[in-house]
Amino acid sequence: MKRLIIAVLLLTFSFSLLISANLQFDAQKHHQNKILVCFNMEAVGNKEGIINFTKQENYVKTGIQDFDILAKEFQIKDMQQVTPDVVDRDWNKNGLYPRLVYRLTLTDNRQIESAIAKLDQIESIRYAEFDQINRLTYIPNDPLFGSQWHHQNIMSEFAWDYSFGSNDVIVGIVDTGIKWNHPDLRDNIWVNQPELDAGMTINWENGTVSGGNGVDEDGNGKVDDVIGWDFYSNTNHSYQFYVANDHGTHVAGCVGAVGDNTLGVAGASMNVKLISSRHAPTSSNSSYISAGLSGIYYCVDSGADFINCSFGGGGSGNSYELAADYAIDHNSLIIAAAGNDNTNNAFTPQYPSDATNAVSVAATGPGDIRANFSNYGPPIDVAAPGVDIKSTIIAGNSYASYQGTSMASPIVAGVAALAKSLHPELSGAEMRQRLMDTCDYIDDINPGFEGMLGSGRVNSFQALMYDLIPNLTVEDYNLTELNGDGDSVPNPGEELELTIMLQNGYFTGGAWREADDVTATLNCDVPGVTIESGSETAEFGYIGQYGAVWNDSDPFIISTESSLSDLVIPFTLTISANPDDPNWPYETTREFDIELSLLHHGWPFVLGGSSSSSAVIINVDGEGDKEVVFADQLGNIHAVAPNGVDELPGFPVESGSSNISAALAAADLDDNGKMEIVAGTEGNEVLAIDYQGNILFQNDIGGQVRGNPMISDLDGNGTKEIVTFTLTGNIVSVLNADGSDYPGFPTTLSSATLASPALADLNGDGYKELITATVTGQIFALSVTDATNIEGWPVSIGMGSWNGPSVADIDGDTHPEVLVGTLQGKILILNHDGTTAIEKQVGGQVKTGIVCADVNNDESLEIAFANTNGEVYLLDSAGNELEGFPVDIGAATESTPVMADMDNNGTIDIILGDNSGYLHSIDMTGSETPGFPLYYDSALKTSPALGDVDNDGDLDIAVANLTSYLLVDYKNPTGEVRWPNFKYDAARTGNMGGAVGTNPVVTPNLTTNLGDNYPNPFNPVTNIYFSLKQSGNVQLEIFNLKGQLVKTLINSEMSKGGHTVTWQGKDKNDAQVASGIYLYRLTTDDYSASKKMLMLK
Repeated sequence: MKRLIIAVLLLTFSFSLLISANLQFDAQKHHQNKILVCFNMEAVGNKEGIINFTKQENYVKTGIQDFDILAKEFQIKDMQQVTPDVVDRDWNKNGLYPRLVYRLTLTDNRQIESAIAKLDQIESIRYAEFDQINRLTYIPNDPLFGSQWHHQNIMSEFAWDYSFGSNDVIVGIVDTGIKWNHPDLRDNIWVNQPELDAGMTINWENGTVSGGNGVDEDGNGKVDDVIGWDFYSNTNHSYQFYVANDHGTHVAGCVGAVGDNTLGVAGASMNVKLISSRHAPTSSNSSYISAGLSGIYYCVDSGADFINCSFGGGGSGNSYELAADYAIDHNSLIIAAAGNDNTNNAFTPQYPSDATNAVSVAATGPGDIRANFSNYGPPIDVAAPGVDIKSTIIAGNSYASYQGTSMASPIVAGVAALAKSLHPELSGAEMRQRLMDTCDYIDDINPGFEGMLGSGRVNSFQALMYDLIPNLTVEDYNLTELNGDGDSVPNPGEELELTIMLQNGYFTGGAWREADDVTATLNCDVPGVTIESGSETAEFGYIGQYGAVWNDSDPFIISTESSLSDLVIPFTLTISANPDDPNWPYETTREFDIELSLLHHGWPFVLGGSSSSSAVIINVDGEGDKEVVFADQLGNIHAVAPNGVDELPGFPVESGSSNISAALAAADLDDNGKMEIVAGTEGNEVLAIDYQGNILFQNDIGGQVRGNPMISDLDGNGTKEIVTFTLTGNIVSVLNADGSDYPGFPTTLSSATLASPALADLNGDGYKELITATVTGQIFALSVTDATNIEGWPVSIGMGSWNGPSVADIDGDTHPEVLVGTLQGKILILNHDGTTAIEKQVGGQVKTGIVCADVNNDESLEIAFANTNGEVYLLDSAGNELEGFPVDIGAATESTPVMADMDNNGTIDIILGDNSGYLHSIDMTGSETPGFPLYYDSALKTSPALGDVDNDGDLDIAVANLTSYLLVDYKNPTGEVRWPNFKYDAARTGNMGGAVGTNPVVTPNLTTNLGDNYPNPFNPVTNIYFSLKQSGNVQLEIFNLKGQLVKTLINSEMSKGGHTVTWQGKDKNDAQVASGIYLYRLTTDDYSASKKMLMLK
């Protein structure tokens, strides 16, 4: 890659521009008065690189004629051999010998650019360049912030299943030095055994070494270097204890903190040996690396497989190119930080990282996004995590999180060391290629940096194992209904066939090993999910490189219970392959989820936007199935068939308005047995549509309609009228069934109406009043006879209402009450004469409508609603909260509830959506009923609609999220539906006693079913509900856990339908039973079921 970069640069820039760029001294990048040169072997005359020179007044004299001329001209006053300890004196790269690299010192820095230009041209010099400043490339962050997230990112845990690393692999840490007695590093510190054997002593407690014989026992160029070398002071004391200079200690931990030792952190290679090459003082803070080149050569000559360089600087880099080549040719590899300047290394090179034979490492953060500080560009070879990396530090032998390419580089070095543990035969060059080949591709998630983050982000697992084992993953699955309702949708309560596609992995530069004799065993621990006996294990056969295979001929068979509440079911799949491989038989476990659905086949009905029009489920044309009727955000009116694809002929109807934001009203306006649909639009219109989609009339009423129309026989004359309120113009419109104005209307109010209205005969005169909540916080009750408020009205409620009033006889006095919630979090129940019966502050904003039903069969109505604090309330008729309420559902809600017996236990439940996308069904105890909540991706703000769309006996629920309409095909037995729609009925009157067209109280097709007792646990009384499909003999009995009969509650003929029986907690002798678990059993001619209950005293 990097050779290509050089070619590109030569094509892009003229030679003169390159020379000019290289000759620009930068005090931030280059040492003042210092030049690096490499002498020609012929000029020096020896491989040791020894040049004997004398110092004149202001310059050196070497006897090398062309050099001496320039030394005098530019006053080169000193020279020093940079790497005199390189062991392999014969090694050279095209005539460049590491021992022939010298550092020249000028008297005057102002001549440095001219000196380099001329030195570079003479015969005795192979190259001349600035002496770059090597800065540490890390950015300190808050101590102890974050955790070692990077191991999951690079798949360390998967790699560690096969190797922790090896103590035979050595990584040189050329840095500020290591606190090598840190408890999480000590066991992985490289000890120079020949020097130790020669009599040296290591004091691990205080970090010192002593003894020594002054002999280089191992031939690495340094004497008595039992634990590394101090290049800052040129001693054998490599230990770093100065707290501020903990960069090297942190880097060492990134590479190889000891793993699986119950301490602190783990390095990328948990077993490894780390050479401490110190290049910073122990008495003051330093952000620089001194004599970095010497450290690199030292580590190579000491046997390091890899050398980590978390430092760098600018310049032409010839000396670091030479060092990188030396490492490669000695079976080692430099891995280096790309830099933290947020610049392109193609234009501002960073060495040693940009050396052709080094590995240049950029930094990424969580999600594989390039860290905003990281350098980038074509010279980068790989990327690795470098943000909030937790590792070892000096202070207190503790840990901290730092960030920078300084952290990314040692993570790569650790990955390389781990891979070397199982592939010791690989050379440095081969390992460099392996690291790049096994990266994960990240260009697609880093737009603007394509091709500038190397081959991708390193993957430890792939680098270690890709050619030894396959990597089989669950890539896809098919779930097919075997035994169920026949709609081809995998529902709870059905027997299902599961086939899985196993994919053999591949990556940027290759593929995993082929897999033979592949088998997979399925397991699931979720109650209510059973893998049928004999189908637990499937045969997949052979899966080649890049291959994928389905188990179509050997599927898994799964049975599910209808009461499953979470439709996303976790499974584990244990996969085996290559059983005959003596070294690497393969076994892995994959976790994956399958998703059941309670949506009807063909649903969701995608709108591409959010509908705020609550649906109604009705039979529009009076034939066959019902339709789901609603409007959308584009002003279209839909009548969708049960299959979620077709609509009634003539539908959808385009209203011509930009939006219909309110619910549609429906009734048989002309008494022809067919339903008409009425809509109010934000385009100031009211229109009526027949069952064939024909627009019967479309009237401009002079104001924007935001609340739903209502349909009712207002005056008792046998014909229906249509009532609409407007937001703009403050208009009240009443139309006859043919679209003409009703006498006395339209009229105007003193304030606008945003919310949906209601109808009721409040004063008992035989005419229905038009009831609305205005934006200024008043409730109007207008007489249809004169368009004025009846006596006692309007009533001030303090603030506007989001979903307006509803009407019910709460106190049982035969007079209707008006129920309303406000945006101030207040609930009011107003008597028919306008006086306040109940006023209750509940907090938050009440954006739902108020609904009612006799929830607990006490022959009085309970009141249900929710607020934006995510609380669902259930009040008795006196305004008191029932036990267990309010219920916190965890998200705000604007979805007006509906009410039905969802668990068929004889009590009524509250069904509503929330703004996090969950559909809830909450029973009278405050608990979710079986099968709930259901999750549908985005906020459910409309009111659900209940009905049996396809006449199959199951209750269906229509509700909209932010993109689609949904139709839930609820499979469990249900009881009565008491409040089925937004505003109660299809005509949207908001009045429990004002149903028009069809009675909204629905009893689904009866089934025989034993419900849950309530309360449970109980003391001492509980109620048991059951339903009967047909009349017949019934036994309901109570047993203890020993199977002994405690009491027979029923043994007689009973009629079909729902029944509730109370047990007082007494036995057949009328004695109170003890605390404990009891069984209750229902037996009929064709049905038997038992359930548990718990008495707690």
